[in-house]
Amino acid sequence: MRKWFAFGIVAAVGVIWYFYLSSLRAEHTGSVKASKAAADSAPPLAAKPAAPVPIKPAHPSAPAQQPVARAADPAPPEPDVVEPISDRNALFATRFDSETRDAFWANDQEPALKKQLTESTLTDDDVSAVECRRTVCRVTFKNPRVNESQAINLYSRVLTTFADVQLAMHDATSAEPAHFYALRKGYTLNAK
Repeated sequence: MRKWFAFGIVAAVGVIWYFYLSSLRAEHTGSVKASKAAADSAPPLAAKPAAPVPIKPAHPSAPAQQPVARAADPAPPEPDVVEPISDRNALFATRFDSETRDAFWANDQEPALKKQLTESTLTDDDVSAVECRRTVCRVTFKNPRVNESQAINLYSRVLTTFADVQLAMHDATSAEPAHFYALRKGYTLNAK
C-alpha cells in the first residue's frame, strides 16, 4: 500500500509539473507574440553606420595599433523548448494500437474504469470512449485538455487498480482529444 501511495504522489507531482511547464510555454508564446506585434507596429528606425573609434597608443612612443574588426554579434540563443512527455505518450499509444482485445479482461476493466472516472468528478460529457485491449486501456476525452484537479484525482484513483498511467494532453486549440492510458497490473510498458 505504501508503494502505491508513493507512486500516486509521484504521478500527481508529474501532472502538476506538466501543467506548470505548459503554462510557462503559453506565457512565453504570448509574450513573444505581443513583442512581435509591438515591433511590427513601430515605425522603422533609420540605420546609421557606426563610425570607427580610433585607438590611442598606450604609450606615446609605442606605434599606434590598427583597429581590430569588430566580431559579428552572435545569434540570439534559441528559447528553451518545453518538450511534452511525448515518449511515454508514444509508447502507450503504440502499445494500445498494436494490441488485440482480451475480452475476458477488458469486459471487466471498462466498466470499472468508467466508475473510477465518475468518482474523480469526470462526467459522461467529458469522456467520449473507454476501450481496453490486452494490457492497456485508453480513455478518450472530448477535449484536448483535462482540468488539473480532475487529472490528479484520476491518477490517484486509477493507480490503485493499474500498474502505470499516462495522461496525453494537447494545446487547448488542438483538434486532437486528450487520452488517458492505464497499464494492466503485472505488465510493464517496455515489455509485452
